[in-house]
Amino acid sequence: MKWTALSIAGLLALTLTVPGLAQEAKPEARTVMLKQKLTKELKITDESTDVTTQTVTLTNGMVVQTQTETESQLQVTEILEVAEDGSATKVRVRWTHGTTETIRSQMNQQGQLVEGEPVTEASPHKGASVLHTWNAEKKAWENTLEKGDKEASKVKKQLTKKDPLANPLIPNREVKVGDKWDADEQGLKDFFGSPDAPKVTKATGKLKAEEIVEEEGAEYLRVSFEIVLTLDNMGKDLDATSKGNYYFNIKEGRVALVEMEMGAALEDEHPELGKLAIAIEGTLAIEAAYGKVGDKDREPSKAEEEEEEEEGGMDG
Repeated sequence: MKWTALSIAGLLALTLTVPGLAQEAKPEARTVMLKQKLTKELKITDESTDVTTQTVTLTNGMVVQTQTETESQLQVTEILEVAEDGSATKVRVRWTHGTTETIRSQMNQQGQLVEGEPVTEASPHKGASVLHTWNAEKKAWENTLEKGDKEASKVKKQLTKKDPLANPLIPNREVKVGDKWDADEQGLKDFFGSPDAPKVTKATGKLKAEEIVEEEGAEYLRVSFEIVLTLDNMGKDLDATSKGNYYFNIKEGRVALVEMEMGAALEDEHPELGKLAIAIEGTLAIEAAYGKVGDKDREPSKAEEEEEEEEGGMDG
């Protein structure tokens, strides 16, 4: 159908004279400054729960092993110094509590998958601390291990970071509800890459400002994301996908919650079992709390207290 000058004029007149039609016009999308607000003596406490399930299947369809790991961890980031322009110049990252629960299931002679007993251990990152200091002359961060095992995976990754606060999922600019954007590829590689993991050869990130939600008097911008990483697994490409949302506190300028699902699949050759199909699935939830450096950290749970008592008893 072609629009004529008369029909367009008639439609405009109808819209102006009939209140019901005029009120249906959509309001302009709200603009939000999507940038983290950093202040001196700010303490960010991230409490995370990471659940990963790995399933190995033979070519005949038989599952030979399933491994499930649940890791609960408390990471504290302290902003110790901030420059006049608001950028951080001294940051400490430490891990105050953490446990890893592992359940391994093995196929028995009757072809049944038998779940093993859960094994809970203290996280190797517990008690570790890394200090990041900005060197203005070199225009680079200097990372120092203050306490802990430098070979522990998360500690090692922290020590190799180019920027301890960089987050490629936050564009550091104004966005409107409905806006879409791509994350920086190199930023994704630096953020998700790890010295102990296969090298990230390719990374893409699609994000969208979905909506503004209100909870307990605070407003949050919900941002959806889909991250696809291509890893070099001994010469073979392994694609890992992460989908989820993060909730950004608009007034405070801080991420309050991250929820995501992860998945990856790989075919490999075993010298004795032959071809294997490996599927990896996981969920990650990170809830952030904010306070001041010097404030007491979250009290350990009863289970954590019992764990520390057992460790003390064994050492004694």
